[in-house]
Amino acid sequence: MRLSTLSFIIGGLLVYLALAYWVDLDEVVASARQLDMATWILVLALSLVNYVLRFGRWHIYLRDLGHSVPLIRHLAIYVAGFALTATPGKVGEGVRAILLRPFGARIERSLSILMAERLLDLMAISLLAILLLLAPMPEARWLPLIGGGITLLLLAAMHPVALTWLERFSQTLPSERLRSLGARLPGFRRDLTTLIRGRLLAGGLAIGLIAWLAEGIGLYLVTDALGLQIGLGAAIGIYATAMLAGALTFLPGGLGSADATMTALLIFAGAPMPAAVAVTILVRLATLWFAIALGGAAWLGLAAWPRPVPVADLESEQG
Repeated sequence: MRLSTLSFIIGGLLVYLALAYWVDLDEVVASARQLDMATWILVLALSLVNYVLRFGRWHIYLRDLGHSVPLIRHLAIYVAGFALTATPGKVGEGVRAILLRPFGARIERSLSILMAERLLDLMAISLLAILLLLAPMPEARWLPLIGGGITLLLLAAMHPVALTWLERFSQTLPSERLRSLGARLPGFRRDLTTLIRGRLLAGGLAIGLIAWLAEGIGLYLVTDALGLQIGLGAAIGIYATAMLAGALTFLPGGLGSADATMTALLIFAGAPMPAAVAVTILVRLATLWFAIALGGAAWLGLAAWPRPVPVADLESEQG
């Protein structure tokens, strides 16, 4: 984990330095200095709104699947997953499944929640990206449409029929390990199907929309503080489209793809190149890197926290 995170940090610094030097480092720094402390605090607060809302959704899903975890410890486990955002497709956040095992949550059950969260977030940012169609940027109007199409394909791949076919296919594989993993698919399918239908689907999507809307507003506040004339709807659409690009490339944290997309869209919207680079760096610091920092702090907190007694051990003691 440490090596992955360190490599990601170094890679991030190189990406941002390359962007800044390619444009003009002095002009990028001058633009960034226009962001006052009050705006910084507000943008970080909006990122916290995103994290708290998404944690609330995760907590509700786990509870509805029959597991109760103490709220504060569960929050620490959820946030600790952000420390492994520096993995392709953020799959490292699946470490929550391991941390929740002592509370009786099977790994496939936690992974079904993670998959539901990913699908709902993709749906939410795809819907928010449509706002880009209202902005005067004909060069970029095709991006939300492509992103939405890919999201629909991912949703189709998670359909119960597709998962049932995958279960059957896995049992024909020569590897015993792969067959054993396939044996867990029925439980995963049942839990995922429960989470992406009815009130849980509607509520989860609504939470995702509000959560990602908050960070989109954060981008707008940064552009406004830097004196850029970019409307609220356009700013939210730009942020959502950049996040969609980052998610669909499966690069660690969307590093490079999300940043380049955000910078390009800001330029299309009329921002000078140095200001566009400055906005991208500031927004990513207040969202992606802020989450990773909180995740690292949560890991330290969990390391100092007394380990919970596994549910199986408690049951054996009572027996």
